Amino acid sequence: MLRSAGEAPAAWEAGLPDVLDPGEVDARALAGAACVLADASSPGVLDHLRRVRSADPAVQPLVVAEGEARERVERGLLFARGVGEVWIVSPAEVGPELLARASEVTRQRRVHRRRQQQVEHALANLEPSPPRRAVLSDAYLAELLRALPDPVLSVDAGGRVISINPAGERVFGQPQQEVLQKRLREVVEPVTGTLPDFDAPRVAASESEITFLRRDGSLGEGEIVVAPVDAGGHRVYAVVLHDLTEERRIQHELEATAGELEAQAAELQEQASVLEDALESRMRFYWSMSHELRTPINAIIGYNALLLDDIYGALSEPQRAALSRGQRAARHLLELVGDVLDLSKIEAGRIELVAEPTRFPELLHDLLATVEPLAEERGSRIAVVGAGSHTVLTDPRRVRQILLNLLSNAVKFGEGKPIEIRWAPQPDGGVAVDVADQGRGIAAHDLPALFGEFAQFGERQEGSTGLGLAISRRLADVLGGSLTAHSVVGEGSRFCLRLPREL
Repeated sequence: MLRSAGEAPAAWEAGLPDVLDPGEVDARALAGAACVLADASSPGVLDHLRRVRSADPAVQPLVVAEGEARERVERGLLFARGVGEVWIVSPAEVGPELLARASEVTRQRRVHRRRQQQVEHALANLEPSPPRRAVLSDAYLAELLRALPDPVLSVDAGGRVISINPAGERVFGQPQQEVLQKRLREVVEPVTGTLPDFDAPRVAASESEITFLRRDGSLGEGEIVVAPVDAGGHRVYAVVLHDLTEERRIQHELEATAGELEAQAAELQEQASVLEDALESRMRFYWSMSHELRTPINAIIGYNALLLDDIYGALSEPQRAALSRGQRAARHLLELVGDVLDLSKIEAGRIELVAEPTRFPELLHDLLATVEPLAEERGSRIAVVGAGSHTVLTDPRRVRQILLNLLSNAVKFGEGKPIEIRWAPQPDGGVAVDVADQGRGIAAHDLPALFGEFAQFGERQEGSTGLGLAISRRLADVLGGSLTAHSVVGEGSRFCLRLPREL
């Protein structure tokens, strides 16, 4: 079924146009039609659209379709010939606004067609003389080309302007009545580049780049095209100026930006190289320091242990107390050296990971054997809370290192109160482990810096290198997980380790 939208107000108010039988689609039936609506479900809809275009190419056809019908029509239009431009719309879109837009398109096409016919008629009746009759056809041509963004001029055999389109008037700042009969170079005013020599017997088609004066006095860049046109036996030249000013400006800006980016990239590359060298030097320093310091520290710890075991004779109480303090200090120094070396490995990306199936809570119970003696000395009890069993693929040695540090801190700063290790599988297959104490807690303003290097707050610095939490956070990141802290002053602290299902 085809429907034709006419000019009657009742048709617009009803939202749908009058019905036309497909067999009546001809020039007579479409003479007053503003647009045509076609139902996609009607048989042979593409054939109907071909008949509409054949009867009146100016009429804008609309096909009402949705769902599978829309897809079928779209596929058919890909291979359909002789149909022209078709709008595919849904039933909900059909209304006065849509029909008004289609009507306007049809109207503009008919105006364009009438003007084109007038131009063809004028050219057909153009007499060989005088040459000024070419102004008639150029005037129509300028009207037809009024929407072009580039200046279009017509010049006679002597190089004088006989027409100019609105874009030319805008760019050169001269209305048509002032431009007519001026020489082309008086209108375009090239600063660099040349215009054709119209004093020559014949001017061949040409393309060249020029710099010209714009309306505001600035310089413009463009490409000028000159083409000879046969206007009823008269020699006329069409001159088109492609204004490339804005395009060239953007191109220059992009080139400048690209140059800046290249310079910045080179500078960043150089800085990265310097930083890499610095990191490499620092790593060598750390390795050397570790080797050089560990040997004498281990010797001190060893000899202190021999002295404390009375290998070299009995010690007085003051001597034993002094050696014990020295032994603790030496062990603390050895721990600091190890922490610094671990931190440097992580920062340099040289931490070694070995992924193995790791079962919970078995790993937590293994840690208790290491931590419980220290907890008993401080009067704390450690409880593991969690049900069932769960396995993740991770590096158990690094997980132990993180949890051992968290448990050691909980024992040191838990003030002898109970400590809880709570674990649970996660919906994504990972595992969560929380270590909570009931000590003094950490002030809220100190929490953001808690995982920084050498971070110590108040009394919490006792027996700590200040690197344990920094290393633990970085190890958690390397394992693909996270480590966060929550604390309330006077109530204690809780550290939350999250590990993924696979490393």
